[in-house]
Amino acid sequence: MKAVDVIGKKVKELPNSKISTILKGDETYTSKGNFTLQNINITYEPVIFEGNRIGTVVTSREVSKIQQLETKIRRELHTKGLVAKYTFNDIIYQSQALNDAIHLANEYANTDSTVLIIGEIPQHIQTRLLRIL
Repeated sequence: MKAVDVIGKKVKELPNSKISTILKGDETYTSKGNFTLQNINITYEPVIFEGNRIGTVVTSREVSKIQQLETKIRRELHTKGLVAKYTFNDIIYQSQALNDAIHLANEYANTDSTVLIIGEIPQHIQTRLLRIL
């Protein structure tokens, strides 16, 4: 959209687009979400008051700005030593059960959640791990 087409306009006067559809309260967009248009990332979240949707908050950011922020955060985390020291490939195992657990953990690793794999480690593997560490 061009600035002249939206600045000072009411939502119902906006040109037809995905953003105007979200702002108008289309039932398709009743939960929060995001999408990218060209080089702009759009996030939206409905505003709920006393069980009723009373509006929608829409935030737009240039993808390049998001990438710069991500790079800055990763650099700060690396400086603090908050980086993974091991990967799933570092896990030594033979059982199908652990293979399944690693496969599942790999799927969870694609989310923003923390993954913790716990279980017993046989003595001979503990000895090998201690030598490696």
